[in-house]
Amino acid sequence: MLLLQLLGNLGDSVVTSGNFAIVNEVENELTATGLSAGESYTLYMVTNDDLGNKSPIYKIGFSTNFVDISDTKNINIKVYPNPNGGVFQIDLSNNDITGAFITVHDLKGNKIANIDLTEQKQTIDLGEQPNGVYFVQVHLQNEVFTHRFVIE
Repeated sequence: MLLLQLLGNLGDSVVTSGNFAIVNEVENELTATGLSAGESYTLYMVTNDDLGNKSPIYKIGFSTNFVDISDTKNINIKVYPNPNGGVFQIDLSNNDITGAFITVHDLKGNKIANIDLTEQKQTIDLGEQPNGVYFVQVHLQNEVFTHRFVIE
């Protein structure tokens, strides 16, 4: 199952290309099933005119690359509190943090911070950033883990 979070108007309906189905559509989130690893898919967000004709307003193409859970490391990462006022904790307890660092991006993809992690539990202060949704990427043991958080 895949959860897609989209920004903006999704239109009146969603049309798929490929052998998969949208099983849930709530506000700006879609849940898709029937996806296969290594395949490409297309979503069309469409709007209906007064005559019922459908016009595409977005075309989103994506590919799938699944990771077999048996191949993943037992890495535990906590980012809290969420939401927060710009100050939050990254907790990497019981993980080797040698060479670990984080990058923080805003919704537009702008990198707003790049911080080396020197402790297993570290406080991050982004209090100067405006309210909004951000993504913290934890770079740890040759892998990248992304967490979404909100500054309010």
